[in-house]
Amino acid sequence: MSQSSTFPLRITPLFTLSQDGIISNLVQIDNLNLLFDCGWNESFSQSIKDKYTTVLSSIKIDAVFLTNNYLNYIGGLPLIKSLNLNSQTEIYATTPIAKLGVYIMADAFISAMEAGIKPLVDLTDSKNNFSKNFFEIKDLKYHQSIKLKSNEDDYITITPITSGKSLGGCAWKITYKLHTWIYAPEFAIEPNFITDSFNYSELKKQIDLLITDTVMSSQLSVVKTAI
Repeated sequence: MSQSSTFPLRITPLFTLSQDGIISNLVQIDNLNLLFDCGWNESFSQSIKDKYTTVLSSIKIDAVFLTNNYLNYIGGLPLIKSLNLNSQTEIYATTPIAKLGVYIMADAFISAMEAGIKPLVDLTDSKNNFSKNFFEIKDLKYHQSIKLKSNEDDYITITPITSGKSLGGCAWKITYKLHTWIYAPEFAIEPNFITDSFNYSELKKQIDLLITDTVMSSQLSVVKTAI
């Protein structure tokens, strides 16, 4: 668990790419509980389900943010929905993730069942239906901001920006009061043919913290940027 004494931000890594091969992070800002990513692996391991259940069943998730359309980022969405998300809990992703994610999930579940692996989620239950989950996503364009009310007077602004990692893949810029953080588990600083690069050289002038889990960091960490 990471906590900053300077900022009203608390991060609980459920899973990290570097240690677990999947990623999910509970980010708490004042009284809001935000879940960034909810990955699962191809074998739909029981231990992953158990940890999600232990950590998330007892708290109210106010919003979910998806960073990439890979299984290790989105695979747990049906399970998360079945645990404690209600009709007021919004799920946000870029348009490519929202549109392509359902096909990624379908392929993963079909492959698992053909291999004799039980996905650990009853897909016949409409609450767990993965296609319904993705149709309910609020899809955003890059740089299109949403605001979440943290208390009576303050709002958190969250914006997807290009991460350079995949089609539709993003980093999330989080602004609250006078603070700005960026959640970017993976990013590429060199452009490729399908997406713009993660412009870290410019972003580091604007932000207080970079939350990352790339090869630049041995585990999920909160990194003070060189401003």
